[in-house]
Amino acid sequence: MIYIKNKKTYVTFKMNILRNLILLLLGLIYFDTLFCQTVVVSPTKMNVVYRWLENPIKIVVENTPCSKVVVKVNSGVLNGQGCEYTYLPNDTNFNIAIISVGIVDSGKTKWIYNTEFRIKNGPNPTPMLAGRLYGYVNVNVILVVPYICAPLTNGFEVVDAPDQQKVDSFSLRIFRGDSLIFSKQKIKGNKIPSDVLDYLKTKSKPFDRLLITNIYVLIHNKEIRKIDDLELKIE
Repeated sequence: MIYIKNKKTYVTFKMNILRNLILLLLGLIYFDTLFCQTVVVSPTKMNVVYRWLENPIKIVVENTPCSKVVVKVNSGVLNGQGCEYTYLPNDTNFNIAIISVGIVDSGKTKWIYNTEFRIKNGPNPTPMLAGRLYGYVNVNVILVVPYICAPLTNGFEVVDAPDQQKVDSFSLRIFRGDSLIFSKQKIKGNKIPSDVLDYLKTKSKPFDRLLITNIYVLIHNKEIRKIDDLELKIE
């Protein structure tokens, strides 16, 4: 929350990040009371917003109704009205977001405050095949769902949003013990090719290792990012 106290010298603010990132990224926030005024204290180095994520922002100007508060930002998309907004940093050319706050009075806008937030990349998507992030996978399940997806995992849940991140290419190898028994490189898209599926169906054995590497994900149709490898064992 950005809190502006008119005609006085202190300004405090608190930035609310997405619900699922609060525990991971903000750490502890504590409150104190000074002269009957609530003070929000948070680590200044955590004043960040996250690229490709809709960051909720609440802006309050003391003694000013939300209907008269206006805001603007130097890059990205800022949506909302009154005191409740979401900010989506969607440009890789900017690493600082400058949010300006103004008050509309008699049809004129008076800009009264600017604040900066560092723009950081959000967490990497985590590769998943046939619903598995790790451990063992059944060949029959792969045959039914032969796709690699790249959901976001944040410690609370797995969120698969193909419109926001999708696998662009990957490579695949199968090992039996320490021996490489199958390899296919630079596969485009997110679907396991038919020759790989045929091999898994007819020649794979339990405990064979399926190693998927060089996984590149297209994020918001603008950024290509290499993510972690995926290793599974055949049941």
